[in-house]
Amino acid sequence: MNVFVCIKQTPDVRSEFFPNSRADYIDTEDLHWNINPEDECAVEQALLVREQRPDTTITALRVGSEKDTEALIYAMAMGADDSIHILAEEKDIDPYITARALNKAIKISSKIPDLILCGNKSFGEESCQVPQLLAGMLGLPCITRVMKLAMNDRELFLDRQIDGGIIQSCNVALPAVIACSYGINNPRYAPIPLIKKARLKPMLKISLHDAGLDTIHPRLRYSNFRPVPARKSGRVFDATDTHTVDKVVTEVIETIRTDIKLS
Repeated sequence: MNVFVCIKQTPDVRSEFFPNSRADYIDTEDLHWNINPEDECAVEQALLVREQRPDTTITALRVGSEKDTEALIYAMAMGADDSIHILAEEKDIDPYITARALNKAIKISSKIPDLILCGNKSFGEESCQVPQLLAGMLGLPCITRVMKLAMNDRELFLDRQIDGGIIQSCNVALPAVIACSYGINNPRYAPIPLIKKARLKPMLKISLHDAGLDTIHPRLRYSNFRPVPARKSGRVFDATDTHTVDKVVTEVIETIRTDIKLS
């Protein structure tokens, strides 16, 4: 059984973010990068599938610049057998090109995919488009926002969260593309010795030119990145004196109407 896991490397959410000089993206020079949390859950889910089906091979896929190699190494340290890295600068890709590149990487691998796992979204752009686009290109069904997954031979039984927090159950025959939500599992930790060993595992590197995508221009472009407005300092209302409660309540209501602009 061949399982592919599509991953992305995203900035640590605890980092401070600032626009770059062109205001068309964030300044990435000094950011700390991690594997995208939902993609990490997808890697863990692939490992759980292999525990049930020992004949499973797991290949991690990534589209991005050279700095994104670490995410693939971590996926292999968790247990992926090998990886494919499609080299591309962030300015040259968007969800559509990313899906095209992943599709090409799967074909280059010469493995027929039985299951493709992705994170439901990245903790970066949060476009939530790549799994669906990739599934369309491969002609496979796609189930998103998956919170629980069980497998029986060639069929998956899934729980997914839809609007309003409602849980929807469904089943799908393999092959299929599954987008995992954060919380579907608890990803295992890869210690430093396994990370060192993972650097010896096979990693195929190809360029957008090798994938035949160097002449396709991104359809999505960003502009007008700017810092988040500074949050106003809070205001404290003292209502400890029972004789002034009515006055304080009136002040709170007036503040809500004027500062927050609620009627």
